[in-house]
Amino acid sequence: MISELLKGIGLGLASGSLCVGCWAVLLPMIASCGKGKLRTSAWVLAQFTLGRLVTYVAFGAVVGFVGSRVQGVSWFAPAAAVAFIGLSAILLLQALRGGGSVFCRRVESAGAKYRLPFWVGMALGASVCPPFLIQTVNVLHAGSTAAGIASFSGFFLGATLFMLPFVFIGLVGRAQFVRNLGRAACILAALFFFHQGLAGLVGMPETTAVEVTEADLQALLPEADRFGEWVEPSQGPPYREAFDARGEQLALVYLSSDICPEIRGFGGHVPLLAAVRPGELVAIRLLPGWETPSYVTRIYDDKYLAGFRNRQAGGPFVPGRDIDVITGATVTNKAICEETRALLASTIGTAGAPESAPVLPLSAVVIACGFVAAALAYSLRLRWLRYILLGASVCYLGFYMKGLMFSSADVVRIIFFGRSLLSAGAPWLVLVGGIVVSSLLFGRLFCGYLCPFGALHEFCGRLTARRFQFSRKLSRRLKYAKFIILFAAPALFLVTGRISDAALEPFGTLFSFGGSALHWLFLVFVLMAGFFVMRFFCRFLCPAGAAMAILSLPRILRDRRQHNCTACGKCIKACPVDALSEAESILDADYTECINCNDCKKAQQTGPCSHRRGAEVCPEGVVEEIPRCRQRG
Repeated sequence: MISELLKGIGLGLASGSLCVGCWAVLLPMIASCGKGKLRTSAWVLAQFTLGRLVTYVAFGAVVGFVGSRVQGVSWFAPAAAVAFIGLSAILLLQALRGGGSVFCRRVESAGAKYRLPFWVGMALGASVCPPFLIQTVNVLHAGSTAAGIASFSGFFLGATLFMLPFVFIGLVGRAQFVRNLGRAACILAALFFFHQGLAGLVGMPETTAVEVTEADLQALLPEADRFGEWVEPSQGPPYREAFDARGEQLALVYLSSDICPEIRGFGGHVPLLAAVRPGELVAIRLLPGWETPSYVTRIYDDKYLAGFRNRQAGGPFVPGRDIDVITGATVTNKAICEETRALLASTIGTAGAPESAPVLPLSAVVIACGFVAAALAYSLRLRWLRYILLGASVCYLGFYMKGLMFSSADVVRIIFFGRSLLSAGAPWLVLVGGIVVSSLLFGRLFCGYLCPFGALHEFCGRLTARRFQFSRKLSRRLKYAKFIILFAAPALFLVTGRISDAALEPFGTLFSFGGSALHWLFLVFVLMAGFFVMRFFCRFLCPAGAAMAILSLPRILRDRRQHNCTACGKCIKACPVDALSEAESILDADYTECINCNDCKKAQQTGPCSHRRGAEVCPEGVVEEIPRCRQRG
């Protein structure tokens, strides 16, 4: 017993610094509900650690018993997956505490009554991390219930020592920014753990298995008369021989999925057939894969594929050097070139010339300058510059870059394939980095200034003189639909195995002029709705907008009320996205919906307010920050 306890303590001390998953949950939880008090933060940490202790002791007892009775732990992965789903639900409730709505107030009282941090600790206690798995294996080998309890108790003590300093994080929770940052982190963690749990239950879809038909082979080498059967040599990848009418060998045909299935495009592995002969790449053909069709239409063009025909194997095969650059399909384009080099290296021993040092593309610089210009336009209230940026985004990010935007498919890549993000290309990385930074500083700046589809949607709405107005109560309820879609998108990928099915936005259909009839029907519906309801898709259906709304929760730079504000309601009527409302004679600002258009500022400058109840709101003409009056989100 003592030896098992000491072993557990040793493993906890040795691996406690690696418990990043627990830290990622505990830190935002303490920050969001610490309220700037050491005592409150300590109470949250105590509940969390107690929950982990309960799970550790119970799990240790069960694993020890199983080790003494049963061989194998097939139940372990599903149990951990269920715990992850429960953890995501509790984290979501934790994030809703303090939100301001009736539902959030009920969650607040339930959280205080039912000790949410305790249940978070219990759910996270079964997280599948390497130290936890090592400890599980040790207890299974011990094969004793008592040894399992002692070992996991020691592991808990050793790992918890690294979490004790986190109690001081709550001291900064007095700031509204820190509390909102904690809430945003809780929602993002809930999104991650929910889909990791689903993946554990249904399994990750296979995205490398492909079927090669005779039609594919004939399209690869039209001059071939027949093809042999697949040959699996003792060394090297499988291949098929291609023969001409005289029976002479034309080339050998290889499948990239047999050689380099780990190379991924945007939606997964890009399967391709390659015909090679000594020292030469004859041709390649792309097979149906997992890419979003509307984005990669040009990848399948004969003009693009002709760049690979009858090429010496020593070429660099680099987009922009000897292969065409396909705008809007950067990741897929790069993946095809990498697969070609890997295939040549494996088959004829020639990997191609080394790539030159990466150069920052001009498009990445343009995108960065766009974020700077948007920040200046908002800060200086240059509405004319905003419309210039919106028009430029439609032309550049939209039609020229083929809808380079942040979408729900990107959320799937971040959750399940985070390690491959660095291969996404500089323009996409600059775009996403700019979205994250600008959202934390200004809120949904990208939505209001740089989103090409949002710009086009807004232009449609401003063409209509009379628009339909939802009631504010209905509008507030409908806005949650985009958050439901955000959580549903990764689940669709797990069910179908195609990242393209998780792209629930009409961006690609519009800007790449590709997609199924259903995609076009959805696009027409969204655009028509935009004529009657300002930014209909952005407000109610855009999952990418929901992700940016979460990032906008801790928004640092917030608007301040004018000293002569009388709550006349002009700014409320001018807001195109219903981010402002009046309740109990005070302004109610929802910064998760605000797109920083400055229409409210224009309304405030049209003349003096006539509604004199402002004395109740802002006596003595003191400048007040809107969140001090009331803030939703």
